[in-house]
Amino acid sequence: KSSGLPGLTKRPAIDKSTALPAYPAAAVRGNDQGTTSVDSCLTVDGRLVDVHITKSSGSKVLDDATLAWAKTAKYTPAEFNGEPFAICGYRFDYEWRVNTEER
Repeated sequence: KSSGLPGLTKRPAIDKSTALPAYPAAAVRGNDQGTTSVDSCLTVDGRLVDVHITKSSGSKVLDDATLAWAKTAKYTPAEFNGEPFAICGYRFDYEWRVNTEER
């Protein structure tokens, strides 16, 4: 099904080579979890710019960690008729869940 933009041949995505963010120790101790929503612009070379939180996870530690990670992660840019192009309004959610089995 179409993504709403005719000619959009590839949606932007987090590059497979990017490691997931480390769970901040303070958040693990506080048993903080939740979903942080991020909005940004994605450049043609796969970097995020103008990154900001649109919905907090409820934990400043987790939100800050999501922002820091999002700014350094690598992305695959969107493609329009097969050519990479910059896009604004790129949103994604990152869900933080404490893995209780590791304790």
